[in-house]
Amino acid sequence: MIFPVHCVQAIQDLFSEVSQMSALVVDMDGEPLTQLSHPCAFCQAMLGSPSGRQACRESWRAFARLSAGGRRSSTCHAGLQYLAAPIRDDGAPVGWFLVGQFYLQAPEPTQQAATIQSLAQQHSLSQETLLQAAASIPIIENVRQTQVEDWPLAAARAVESILRERTSFIKRLKQIASLTQLTSQEFVP
Repeated sequence: MIFPVHCVQAIQDLFSEVSQMSALVVDMDGEPLTQLSHPCAFCQAMLGSPSGRQACRESWRAFARLSAGGRRSSTCHAGLQYLAAPIRDDGAPVGWFLVGQFYLQAPEPTQQAATIQSLAQQHSLSQETLLQAAASIPIIENVRQTQVEDWPLAAARAVESILRERTSFIKRLKQIASLTQLTSQEFVP
């Protein structure tokens, strides 16, 4: 299947702009199909390091495995939360709509500082930059958590709608091609 990245990216970008949450579509193995939308400053810093970027990719792969097992939420290598919703094409799962880069509750300051120190050393990043960027990580309070949990499902359904339209369009094109071949064979002298 050729994934319609340009259409899906537009939906993902719109979702991120409206929700103010980061989003990414990955395949069943956790490999990105789209570009990350609206990453928080902390994750931008992590992604700026080759080893940080690799750690993020490994987290996405782990999310895909866990999601295939039925989990809807996961924690990345840096301690941030993500939610996943399956994307299906003609009933078969083809990927995951990931929404993330948030805390479910404010982190304990001493523990967060130790985590940031470890991440800075591990990925050759400035500890001060990560500490400053961590202040912008969204915290999803219990009141909003249920609402946020539904958002990836709605976005995944929008992507599925595009995939259905694409599949229907391809079927129509194949029918036209088949009719064209039959018609041209009738006129062979």
